[in-house]
Amino acid sequence: MQLFDQQDADAASEDFKYFGGATGLLNLYVAGDLGGGTLHIEAETPDESTHVPVASVTEPGLHVISAAPFVGRVRLDGSTSANVSVWAEAESPKSVARVREDS
Repeated sequence: MQLFDQQDADAASEDFKYFGGATGLLNLYVAGDLGGGTLHIEAETPDESTHVPVASVTEPGLHVISAAPFVGRVRLDGSTSANVSVWAEAESPKSVARVREDS
């Protein structure tokens, strides 16, 4: 799912639900320029009152995060001239089929 599409300023994405899959790994695809900022992956607390840090990213690329299921978001912070797109993908029949189709 796409979380940011050419995001050009500090902001948080909409929440997404990460179910974990068989591997417990979340692929985070970061493309473009973070404008000197940091992309934070955050999980919502069980009481839904706030978000807490899971991981941080400062460079584009494919970042693999190991985590139990959570409701999360990404947040861009400290950027000056960003133009970044972000997608999250966990193991699912859809992602496995997409990889097999490309083979």
